Amino acid sequence: MLLFSTKLKVNDKLTADAFVQLIIEWNNTSKYSENIIPGLEWNGERQINVQHDNLKLDIIEIADKNIIAARYEKRTEDGTVWSTDYVMNLAEKKICIRLDRTYMENALISDQGFSTPHFISMLITKGYLDSDNGMAVLRTPVSFGMDSIELFKSVIYGDQPYSLPIVYVSRTVSNKLPVDVRDLAQRLKGVAHVVVADNSAVCNLVKNGGRKAETGGDIGIYFLNDIRRHKTYKLKDFRGYTEGLLSHVVNCIIRQGNIREIDPLYTWNGVSREILLDRIRTLHEEHKAFEEEKNKDKLDNEDLFAMYEEEISALQEQINSLSNLNTSLELENHGLRSKISEKESLPLIYFGKESDLYPGEVKDLVLRTLTEARKG
Repeated sequence: MLLFSTKLKVNDKLTADAFVQLIIEWNNTSKYSENIIPGLEWNGERQINVQHDNLKLDIIEIADKNIIAARYEKRTEDGTVWSTDYVMNLAEKKICIRLDRTYMENALISDQGFSTPHFISMLITKGYLDSDNGMAVLRTPVSFGMDSIELFKSVIYGDQPYSLPIVYVSRTVSNKLPVDVRDLAQRLKGVAHVVVADNSAVCNLVKNGGRKAETGGDIGIYFLNDIRRHKTYKLKDFRGYTEGLLSHVVNCIIRQGNIREIDPLYTWNGVSREILLDRIRTLHEEHKAFEEEKNKDKLDNEDLFAMYEEEISALQEQINSLSNLNTSLELENHGLRSKISEKESLPLIYFGKESDLYPGEVKDLVLRTLTEARKG
């Protein structure tokens, strides 16, 4: 199941070698010791395959297409398989980052949480990310004041073709922010720009511009490259439960990012499949050359012929497996897109005249109750 997906522009500083070094640094500096593959060093190679206990790291490259990819995989004791993929296209200067969670046959399926990959913070810190059509990709909020009203309007109204959505957090009448915007920006790093107004007067001026904008602590999401374009979360609907408000905004952004279609060559499976196809093409060429040589010199080497046929057959099976997996993932995303387009959320249960204290209260209560009951 795809949990997280984003595609970002990178600059010339992030070369193929710098990419491999950054992957290794990301592994070696993890704050969780159980996630580190020990003794990992870079010796200049771009094809890497290492495994340690339940951890695995693979790096592959399609040199003629200027594509390099890495997959980090962790298998937990309960049967959960976490995969983090990093695929960079040096020709297009873009990197795709995806986090996936699958389950082995004996897995105990649970609703475990996750955080956006720390790798994105490293890209930001080292200055490897290009701007999003003039707006820097940050893990901190961007604040606007009276001296930048017009720029503020152009940001939230989409006058610039930003690739990432804009999350606009308005201030309450008492000039307070409804959520911790630094935490919000950290949780949305690499998937959205978080912008705030310096004070409520700025919010009012933006709204008085004749176009719709949030005020009073409401939060607006502007999907500038999406047909939905605009969604508002009202502070009053959460009755003071600010963590619920923040979580709903984060989930909305990440959910939208996950259902976007991605070029197969920006996925690990797509890159792996292309490498296998290249190998099959090479084998066919070698086989053809061997046949010509055999006919020319009257050679009879059935063992070599059988070897080619066996390897081609094995590679074709791997390609078929990857193709089936890609088809399955495409169907899953298609289903998610259909559900979201019909309705953003469905109630867990229907009941009387009771109402949630905050959106999702009943569902949270049921899940907590079931989680506690399962422990016994």
